[in-house]
Amino acid sequence: MSSTGEDSSILNEEIFKEPLLLLSSQVRTRLKKRADLLAIDRDGNGVVIELKRHHGSMGVDTQALQYLSDFSSHRGMGFLSRFKKGDEKSVEEVRGFLGDAVAIDDINKATRVILVARSFDETLYSMGEWLCSMGVAYRCIAYTPFNVGRKTFSAFRSPSTACRG
Repeated sequence: MSSTGEDSSILNEEIFKEPLLLLSSQVRTRLKKRADLLAIDRDGNGVVIELKRHHGSMGVDTQALQYLSDFSSHRGMGFLSRFKKGDEKSVEEVRGFLGDAVAIDDINKATRVILVARSFDETLYSMGEWLCSMGVAYRCIAYTPFNVGRKTFSAFRSPSTACRG
């Protein structure tokens, strides 16, 4: 899901429809649960990305919300120290990604969820609409694998039910 450009920590913008900087993968929460990916967007918001190989069903939303509640309690340098190395090189990478628009102290003032799966239960869409109405940004991205010769590729699409915070 990374771009093929110079910086492999920038997630593929064609999939997510926005630039995202990968901070960490297989991120442990304080309750020893493990989120698939944690990134930030250009506004410095945390983005929890949960990946499912097949169908996204009820429960995946609760799982992602558990991660969201844990990660949203960290801000600024504390967020970077906890989820990215927090060393000078990592901070410079984040500054380069964010530019001058976002101060380090303002990182992760809001956190949101992106679920990626082949398909989703309809109940996840209604849950997403409700979460959005409560101010929690939530989006589903569906993918379809297909073969060309011996290679497998994936086509990605976002259903109309999505909101950004």
